[in-house]
This record gives sequence, C-alpha cells and structure tokens, in this order.
Amino acid sequence: MGKKITKGGLVRFVILFFWLMMVFLLVQKNYLKPRVDHLSFATGGDSLEVHEEWLGIYLKGEKVGYSTTKTKRVGDSYEIFEDSLMFLNTLGTKQRIESKIKSVVKQDYSLRSFDFSLLSGPVTFSLHGVVTGAILDLVMVSGKNKTRSSLPLKDIPFLSNTLKPYILKQGLTEGKRFILPFFDPSTLSSRDIIIEVLGKEKIFFSGKEIIAYRMKETFAGIETLAFVSEAGEILKEEGPLGLTLIKETQEQALSGEWMKKGKSDFAVTNAVTVNVPITNARAVKFLKVRITNLPLDGFDLTEGRQSLQGDRLEIRQEEPGSWKAFPLPYPNKDLTHYLQPTPLIQSTDERIITQAKNIARDNWDAETTARKLLQWVFSAIKKKPTLSIPNALEVLDLKVGDCNEHTALFTALSRSLGIPTRICVGIVYLKDKFYYHSWPEIYLGRWVAIDPTFNQFPADATHIRLVIGDLSDQIKILSVVNKIKLEVLEYS
Repeated sequence: MGKKITKGGLVRFVILFFWLMMVFLLVQKNYLKPRVDHLSFATGGDSLEVHEEWLGIYLKGEKVGYSTTKTKRVGDSYEIFEDSLMFLNTLGTKQRIESKIKSVVKQDYSLRSFDFSLLSGPVTFSLHGVVTGAILDLVMVSGKNKTRSSLPLKDIPFLSNTLKPYILKQGLTEGKRFILPFFDPSTLSSRDIIIEVLGKEKIFFSGKEIIAYRMKETFAGIETLAFVSEAGEILKEEGPLGLTLIKETQEQALSGEWMKKGKSDFAVTNAVTVNVPITNARAVKFLKVRITNLPLDGFDLTEGRQSLQGDRLEIRQEEPGSWKAFPLPYPNKDLTHYLQPTPLIQSTDERIITQAKNIARDNWDAETTARKLLQWVFSAIKKKPTLSIPNALEVLDLKVGDCNEHTALFTALSRSLGIPTRICVGIVYLKDKFYYHSWPEIYLGRWVAIDPTFNQFPADATHIRLVIGDLSDQIKILSVVNKIKLEVLEYS
C-alpha cells in the first residue's frame, strides 16, 4: 500500500476524471453555436434559416478539434444537427472523441425530441429523448445495454444546440438576461443556464475590426464569454481550462495538419502543483495543506475525515476500529439515497446483483463484503484512460477504464448488496503533483473513503475530497481547475 509509483506506473495505474472536461466541451461548444447569418435574428427574427457553420476547438492555443452544424426545415419542425471531432492526449494516451446530436424543435424552438451519441475508444453511448407533455422519456444505449427512464419536467428544456436560435429570436440588446431550463444529455441532468448580453464592443477578428455583442454564459458555476456579430454569428468563445472556440471555414476546420501534431498532455498540464514533494504518498495517514482560490460554497470539504479552519485543510485517514460493520443489507432508512440506482449506477440490475453475490459468496458482513468487492474491481478492471460517460453495466462488460469506471462499478456492486455508497471527486497526490481523481466512500457507522483504483481500504490521506455526488454535481469541479492553490504544510 505504501509502494512508490513511478512515472510509468502513473500512466498505467491512475487516470483523472477528465471526462468532465470533455462534457464541458460538449456543452460549451454548442450553447451559442452559430445557426444563421441574418441581421434580423440579432434584433429579433421570425424564422430559422437552413444554414451550415464550422468552429475550430482549441485548448490553450492548440487545435484539438472542430464541430459543424446544419439546420433544415421538415414540415412544421426544424432539425438541428451537430457533429464534432476532438483528439485529446491524457496521460500519454491519445483519445479520439466523436459526438453527434440531432434536435427536433417546433417553430418556437421548444424541444420535441433529440438523439445524442458519443464514441470514445471502445466505449459507445447514445441517448434518445422525446418530450411528452411534462415528461422527458429517455432511452439510453451504452455498449450492449439498453435502459429506459423518464424525467419529470417543470419546463420544456433547451439542449445545447437549440439555445441560440431561441435567444436570437428574442433579440440581442445590452442588459438582456436569459434564465433557461437546460438538459445536458452527457450527464442526464437538468439545471438552469444563464445567458447575459453584456454590451457591444469592437473586436479584431480575421484581421478586421468588427462590432460584436459580448455575452456571458453561466452553467454549473462555470462562466464563458462569447462574441457574437451583429449578423448573429459566433466569432469567438472563451472558457475555462484554456478553451477557445473560433469561427472557421470548412476548409480550415477540416485541415488535417492539427491531427498530425502531438498534443500536450492535458491531464499533466492541469494538475495542481505543490511546494514540496510527498514521499510514499500511498502510506500517508495525515495531511495538512493550505488551500486557496477555492470557494467554500458548493464544495464538500468539511465532513468526516476532512476538517477546515480558515484556509487550512486537514485530512486524517480513518483508523481501523473507528468504523462498525453491520449485517447486510443496511437496516435503516436514513441513507436510502445512497442505496438507490441511477441511470448509470444500475445497482438493481440482475447482472450487477449476480456479480456482487458471486464476489461476496456467503459473506454478509458489510466491511468484509466491501473489501472483497474492492479487491475484485481493482483486479478485474484494466487500467486505461477513458474519456467517456462512466456506466457501471458497460464497465462490467468491457472491464476497462480509469478511476471513473472503477468507482461507478464498485458503487453499483456495493449498493446492490445494501452497503450505502457515495461517489467523491477531488484530487490525489501522484509523483509530484495532485491529479483530479474519483473514488467512493462507504458507510460503516461513519463514512470511510476507499479507492478501488489504488486497492486501498481506507484510502490514504492525500485523497482530498472536493465534491460528493453524481455527474450533475461533479461538473462543478471544472469551475476551479487551474485555480486551486495548494501548499503542503505537514504530513505523516
């Protein structure tokens, strides 16, 4: 458990949950995606023109992809298509990520249905949605697995590629603010998105001075700036993580030169540096750090093994004997939420239940069972960077993935046998930096952090938890990437 991990071991052994960054790319590159080039739209128009546009996707000045959109009218509806392709290098592994989305909207741009698909390496994911009254009916296909679910709607939501036509129809005027219901198919979650027209200003674009609307989007605490021409075209978008989207011609977008070039390792360049190295990190039982540039609201820093005073955070690994086992399943109703299935944590699926019982054998003690599940997941899942949407059933089929896949499968197996389990995301020390990571906590009279990616029970104290929750909660991490500052004060 205290074995030092080499640089090569880092690549094989651990991977961040940078699929969240990919999720944000899918959201950001669409929310003000160009659909039309008519001045009437920027001042309030009545029709959606058939159109095609292209954007280049850049990370810290390096081109990593492109996207294209098309619209067409079909009867009394509009169909809005988008295809995108990205290449990202994560811990030495080149990832090809292809996404497609088709939205069918009424003439008032309200959603009728959509089809979303994501292809990343061996992992495939698709989601079909249909709005029926106040219900969004969903069919999810991940690998060989198909599941159906329904989401109650307070309002009919917008998708990433249906927002701009609606906003432009309302007209762009300084000070105008939109708060709109938004559905993100990559996290299967709904939340409001806020878009504000900050004003007009002159910008230089393609060697020309252009008058543009400056707009701000706020989504899950993450802010993005966009510059939209008076003709309603997106010229440039600037977001966190060094992400920029730029209007291009089809020829520029499809130029293959950027595909041939080596890419910066995104996981390494976005890791959190510290003032001193931590030796034998996997054996650390106590860690004290000064943490700054992290807002306290909305982050889960102060519970269980973590305590915060001012900007000083202490993490104490749980001592054996500080928790209590119990006969399975967990008998009380207070933690029901952490025993429930979700669309991606299918703990009531017969295949998950059967696998969990095969691992547990005839043992029904919570701690012993959790240890058996952790050991099996650690041994069975091949460690490989995966930029996709973690799905427990697909991980069970493919038996490959990074910390997200390990955590998703363990959580499903654990919950299926009646062990309350929750997902944590944060940072963990490896080699000489803190990397973004995911791991579970199980309830044994108290919450105990464990790590099936590292085969740790309990997890070492360099696991710094930032957020507890499902995908829709985890995305808030992106608001602090490249901002968190850490100073190691003490460890043992």
